[in-house]
Amino acid sequence: MRYRTGNTHAHDLEHIAGYRSLMAHWRSLYGDRILEVRYEDLLVETERETARIFAFCGVPEIPIAGPDLNRDGIGGWKPYADHLGPLLERFRDRGG
Repeated sequence: MRYRTGNTHAHDLEHIAGYRSLMAHWRSLYGDRILEVRYEDLLVETERETARIFAFCGVPEIPIAGPDLNRDGIGGWKPYADHLGPLLERFRDRGG
């Protein structure tokens, strides 16, 4: 185990899988005041997604500077799918 105390949200399968139910809770309270951004969408459609984020926040767009975003990690979990059974099952149990 990487962390002896704390940070269970980062490695405990129940906490990770609980993300969907937690987001459903926040959406029930705050509805359209929450903007969900998919990491993959941000990498693949950077300009569109950043424009959406700026618009949601009500701030002027600024150019995104820096190196190109690394898309190599998209789908990187797939070779490990056979080992992710417990996590995937928890997502399914929680409506994912």
